[in-house]
Amino acid sequence: MCLLAGVAAAQSWKGLGPSDFPAEVKAIVFRTGNALDRENSLSWGQWTVRFGSGKVIAELYDPGNGSMPSINITGLICSNPVAGEKACSLNLADTQGGNPPEACVFYVRDQGVRPLQIRCPVSIKFTQ
Repeated sequence: MCLLAGVAAAQSWKGLGPSDFPAEVKAIVFRTGNALDRENSLSWGQWTVRFGSGKVIAELYDPGNGSMPSINITGLICSNPVAGEKACSLNLADTQGGNPPEACVFYVRDQGVRPLQIRCPVSIKFTQ
């Protein structure tokens, strides 16, 4: 794990809107200062998350039925000693004053693997 130089260039994900997407993700920065990027994986419990070999893409998902829009980041790989390596995505939702105020979850694309709720990142850095 490493601290990301130039964190100030990253954008708070809560202030992003439809015109910001889709976008290629360069790094996902957490409150600890650690970044998930091409060079650095991060772990939560028995799960380790890293960028996959292709593009990591952030898209805005807006169900349009009065539900809160969320950001979905695809192109990630989640690995676990028992489950192995699986494609996964990170969903970031600002509940706008709800309880909790934000919800961030890794979804592993495999039946039987429960979503992994984590503390939300502070910002996302996009490629230029």
